[in-house]
Amino acid sequence: MSCIKFSSTALQRLTADAARCQSARGGSLNATAEKVRKACEVCVECMRVAERGLQSKNLINGMQVADAVGICMLENKCHSACMCDGDGFEYPCCVSVNDCAAHGTPTTEPFQDGDLIKVDIVVHHGEGGMGDMARTFIYGEGQSDAHTQFVLATKRLLHVIVDKFNERSTRDRAALESEMTEQYNKFELTSGYSVMRDLTGHRIGARMHLKPFIGNGNTDVPLAADMTVCIEPVTVLANGAPTSSKFVSDHQGNIRSVHSQNRTAHHENT
Repeated sequence: MSCIKFSSTALQRLTADAARCQSARGGSLNATAEKVRKACEVCVECMRVAERGLQSKNLINGMQVADAVGICMLENKCHSACMCDGDGFEYPCCVSVNDCAAHGTPTTEPFQDGDLIKVDIVVHHGEGGMGDMARTFIYGEGQSDAHTQFVLATKRLLHVIVDKFNERSTRDRAALESEMTEQYNKFELTSGYSVMRDLTGHRIGARMHLKPFIGNGNTDVPLAADMTVCIEPVTVLANGAPTSSKFVSDHQGNIRSVHSQNRTAHHENT
């Protein structure tokens, strides 16, 4: 599928970068904090490009969002970790709409006013670090109070969980998981929304998704001082909605979308 704004040269360059990234794998999976920080700075810049385009309605579909993000990566001499992580994903970022919570494939289907659009960007910096970031945006006119409050509540939950993680990150893993679970339970009771418990966080380094996975109650892999992690609560706009995820795979078995039965929000920081 051709991109609307992406030049063929730019697409070839991103694809070549991804191939080099895959062939260079090996060695330590960790990346220094400074390398991760540089990647995160580019994540923020790319997300601002997506946000401005969505708010102005200059970006009218997921493919255009992906194009704009990819161009921003190239301008910053970075490439997409989504494309180089080895699972065959062909686009610079994920764009998930409404009930698709995460890992959505960008399409040319036009956005509609009031759509909840999740943009998930993973930057691979030239020096080896990765940064992972996701935000939820309400598209165009007709932003209901219910949707606005839902997105803001999810953003606040991210900050609460990050604070809890920082308090416990060098202490007992089981205690950390218990406190995060407590915060998710409290969020569900006080907000009326649900949390998808199998999409809550992961380690990141020289690869995008690494163990340990954070906040799902699993304590089999301990945290270490040199690990960098991503916290990413995914929430559902209906109390009592299923908190387990429905994974949709392509013909090669690669996960492409994660659906719930209701509209979702996704916020993530590294």
